[in-house]
Amino acid sequence: MQQFIERHQDYVLTGITVPPNGNVKYNVAMNSDAPFALRCMLSSGFPDTNLGRATFGFAITGPDDQRYFGGNGEPLNGLDSLLNPASQPFIFYPQMTWPSSTTLQISITDISGAGISNAVLVFRGTKLYQLGTVFGPAYPPQFSALNFRYAYSFTLPLGTTGSPSVIADQPLDIHSDADFVVRLCSGMITAGDGFTPTGWDCKLRDQYGKVFSSDWVPLQLLFPQGLQLPSSYSGNGLTQPDVTIYPEIYLPKSTQLLLDLRRTSGTQNTTIVLVLHGAKIFEAN
Repeated sequence: MQQFIERHQDYVLTGITVPPNGNVKYNVAMNSDAPFALRCMLSSGFPDTNLGRATFGFAITGPDDQRYFGGNGEPLNGLDSLLNPASQPFIFYPQMTWPSSTTLQISITDISGAGISNAVLVFRGTKLYQLGTVFGPAYPPQFSALNFRYAYSFTLPLGTTGSPSVIADQPLDIHSDADFVVRLCSGMITAGDGFTPTGWDCKLRDQYGKVFSSDWVPLQLLFPQGLQLPSSYSGNGLTQPDVTIYPEIYLPKSTQLLLDLRRTSGTQNTTIVLVLHGAKIFEAN
């Protein structure tokens, strides 16, 4: 029997700056409304890397002062042998859980030799709410599912770090014929200048305005596009980060998600299409 409601959550650590070969400690405060189960960590804005070569290391200290790394005292690499470069997630399995109002402590080490400037880490998982404390729609007792995608188009003018262009509370409407579950997200530029991942950010909210993150999330880490690997990698291929939404976001029919978009780069107006992948859920008698 379900004992709690799991709700997608991103805790965002911005402005990460570490001198060449240096080490800096950061604290990420957990909200007071619910415990947090950490399942993966994603990065943006760290130095480029050759295939399989990490550019930063990290060590996490849990709420019980347990240090989550091993070996000979070396920090975990931001990329390990199970992962691909360029914003692939670092997986935590089993999950690591922080009680509400506690602090996630992370020590970040530059191992590229180039230093780290204004990078971002996203700690992705779920908040664990007691039943009845938040809106938590669920599957009907009997249903049928249809693979489906919703696509939404937005146009933003160019922006700068000091003067970003922002559009807020954009509705991602769900049809009236069936509920929908969000399981994956993606994006694509359809017009305008080239896509710069570090120049776009987003916030996702439920229909009541309750946000799914603690801060702006780099768009590539929630609605990814295929990215060209660094020039130092001779394969010249594309990499696509896994942004599976788990547990999925369940949306009743005729409701909506709300989206904020922020742009801090570019040379002209740009149109982007954001896609919710999942399934329509039809109630069966």
